[in-house]
Amino acid sequence: MAFFFLLAGFLCAEDLSPQRLYNSAVVELSKNTDESKASAIELFKSSAMGFEAVASSDYRHWFDAGTARFCASEPALAIVDLRRFLVHDYFRAEAWDNLAEARKSALTRAPGGEGPAVWPWSLWFLDAASLTFGLALLALGVFLFTRKKSILRLTCGIAAITILFSGATALSLAVREPLAVILADTQGRKGDANVYSPQPAAPWKAGQEAWIIGKRGDWIRIKVGADFSWIPRDSVEIINR
Repeated sequence: MAFFFLLAGFLCAEDLSPQRLYNSAVVELSKNTDESKASAIELFKSSAMGFEAVASSDYRHWFDAGTARFCASEPALAIVDLRRFLVHDYFRAEAWDNLAEARKSALTRAPGGEGPAVWPWSLWFLDAASLTFGLALLALGVFLFTRKKSILRLTCGIAAITILFSGATALSLAVREPLAVILADTQGRKGDANVYSPQPAAPWKAGQEAWIIGKRGDWIRIKVGADFSWIPRDSVEIINR
């Protein structure tokens, strides 16, 4: 009898697994009715919470949680989860692309330090290093076949460029400040107390990413692009690098 109880519990757990909940949400969404859309959003939220609960043992679930949060019309929380994923897999281009979509929905902007097409400069430098490394290997193969000094010089030149791009990748990663994601609309201030005047004039939106450049008591100083302000520490989720 105990065996059947254990089996039933296992089957129920499987039915409530985050991936099953996510799949069920996709099915509900495909029905394209108001009722099914509302049901899908609740299922996406439940799956996101499930993914977040197990992400501490497998960081890849932060990506799944971010996707589910975005589908549940919670772009600010999607940004938090995707940023948590990028701590572990910073060079996952798909995660950066999804982050860009979440920013559009949350009406936020990049915190700065990113290159074209929403990818960070470190990712562009790494891609360039990979490309030039491949070209260097190709040139080396041609040199070994032809034994021409001009090809050898070309190979050395391309290898030097590869080293430069690799160094740029490492440097861009080393100079990053800690990152925070603002959890709710928050008014920035010129100083570390509510008595200071607003800076900027409009509140920071939920989901806005910001670089942490200072701390004082229960306040942190943040930088978003060329804008600086102070906000309460408890208004953000700090993403460890």
